[in-house]
Formats: sequence, C-alpha cells, structure tokens
Amino acid sequence: MNSVGIIRCNSYDEKEVEEAFNRASAPFDRERIKGKKVAVYFDFPSPDTAILKEVIDFLKENGAKEIKVGASLFTTGLPKNIDNLLKKENVQFVDFRNSSYERLDVPRRNAKMPNHFRGYALLSPVKYAEQRKIDKLGVKAKRVLKYSFLPTTLTDADYIVPVIKMKDSPVTKIGGVIASTLSLVPTMTRNQVFINKFKFQFWDALLEIYTPIKDKILFGVIDGVNAIISNDADINRMNVILFSEDPLALDSVTSVLIGYRSREVGSNKKGDDMGLGSGLFIHVAMYGDNFLEFRKEAKKYLRYRTDKAIRKVIPSINSVDDSIIDRVSNFCPTGAIVKENGNYKIDRMKCISCFFCVQLAPDIFKIK
Repeated sequence: MNSVGIIRCNSYDEKEVEEAFNRASAPFDRERIKGKKVAVYFDFPSPDTAILKEVIDFLKENGAKEIKVGASLFTTGLPKNIDNLLKKENVQFVDFRNSSYERLDVPRRNAKMPNHFRGYALLSPVKYAEQRKIDKLGVKAKRVLKYSFLPTTLTDADYIVPVIKMKDSPVTKIGGVIASTLSLVPTMTRNQVFINKFKFQFWDALLEIYTPIKDKILFGVIDGVNAIISNDADINRMNVILFSEDPLALDSVTSVLIGYRSREVGSNKKGDDMGLGSGLFIHVAMYGDNFLEFRKEAKKYLRYRTDKAIRKVIPSINSVDDSIIDRVSNFCPTGAIVKENGNYKIDRMKCISCFFCVQLAPDIFKIK
C-alpha cells in the first residue's frame, strides 16, 4: 500500500503553498535528493508558478546537483511567468520539441491469462486454438509496444519529478501523471498507443510508455488548488495539493476527488493489476488533511456532473494552408479535421484532444 499526502491550500500565496508543500512532503526521505540530477516536467496546461517554484526550491534545499525543467510537447511556447521563474531560479529549460530522444525497449511483463468464459470465448475458433497452443508452451509474458522514445533529459537524469495540474481528460478521464507521459513522446510513439486503442489495448500501451521511467520518479505533485475540470470557477476551486512517491496512487486519489471511481480510469485499474503501483483507491493510504471533507465539498458540485460541464480543450486553426491541413488530417485518429463549404474546421464532437495536429503543424493548429 502506498501513501498520498493530501493538504488543503486555499490560494497560490507563496507562504501558503510553502506550508502546504512542507506538510505534504514531510515523510519523504530528503537524503535521496543529495547530489542527484533531477528533471522536472509539467504537462499542458501548466501548474501555477508558486507550485513549480516550491518544487524547485525543495530540490535545491535538499542538495540536488542539477535541476532541469521540461514541458509537454503540446506546450508551443513557454508561458512568460514560468520563463521568468526559471530565469530567476537559474534553472535550465529544455524544449522537448527540439531535444534529442532515446529509444527504450519496453520490458516484457507477466500476463494474467484470462479464463475461458471471460476471454477466450470472445476469440474466433482459430485465435482460440492459437491461444491454447501458447498456453501449453508456458509463455506467460507479453508486451504491446516493442519500444518507446523519451526525451534524453528524462533518461539521463537520476530522478524525474512530474508536476501536473489537476484536470479532466476526454481521452483518459483524468489528465494525471500516467496520462501525461503521452505528451512526452513523439508522434510515432503516440500513434502506436492510439492504434492499440482500436485493439482494446490502449491502457497497456500507455502504461508501457510509463514503465521505463517508473523507477526514476522521485515523487509527483498535483496542483489542485485551482483545477481545470469545468468552466465553472467554483467547481475548479478544489483547494488541494497532492504529493506521493507513487504516481498511480496520485492518479487514483485525483480520480476520486473529481468524481470518478478509481477503477473507472483504465490506467489506474490496469496499472494496479500490472503491479506498477497502487492504482485502486482501496490500496492507497492517505495522510494530511481529511480526505472525506475534500470529497464532501467536491461532491456538491460533481455529483451530477455531465460531459457538458467538462472543459474540453479543442485546438483552433489559426491560418489557412489547405495542403498542410489536408496532410495533417490524415493523422487525426478520429477524423475530427473536416472540410465544410471549402473551409477546414475541427469537429468538437469527434476531437479527443490528442493534439497530434498541434505537434505536426504548430504554426497552423493552436491551443488557446
């Protein structure tokens, strides 16, 4: 069982954030940081600068040898406030969009073979016969991806620290730490993940991207002071900071806070089954402030939450170049880039916010 610190933080006032972070990180062994190279990364949208500053200061105060900060591939321009912070803290920003990548083999893992009535009965007679042969051979390991590409800034570091804004996601239900790894890999890897969505192996593929960096994650932080789960400011005001050495446990608690059961999020349930962490809420221990109080407050807003209340981030088309847009549309996994009356637009109902288009043509497709 892994623990998650859940601490109330009512504003981004630096002193209040510092106090909340210190309480959340109290059980953490700070000696692990001394003399180590640490890579911090954040996803889109970015966490507040007060949270990011506190993480950087915490690493410095505890003897980190080197700190670098990188951002999601969908961050097409470093926000000015974060740029100013990093310059003030004398911390290098690494643009993953233009940095080098390392190919990492995805390790094979033990597979739980399904029972006949739950799994094999869904296969064709030929596939069922093949599976029976594999079983007899005693082959119990599998993988969906053979390899993944990750920024060398992450692979070269001794430790990795994800700092993620609490948010909802149309693709993975929550935009947690595990889901954030989708924004770190280039299109060729991300394409493979989404291809496996149609084979009902999306979660396996997503977790296989995460697996190579799992043991490097020092701790993760969730900025839930002002979340992004609705267009309603009151709903977004979650007033909480989460801290854990187990990213799956962080995702589990986050999912319950914003209105899901932890097992409803595929990466939580599958990750727990694969032994990658405590992805189910029942397996997580918590310390700090009273979780039930947070959940009670959130329930007032989220109990009857509908998809219409969820803020869905849709890219916009900011310039016209039909030849480029036409080529990019071929990579859209849901066919959301459509042409009507001679003009291209993005179909909100089909868009799943994977942001392939933004990565392929950042001068045309923008995230507001």
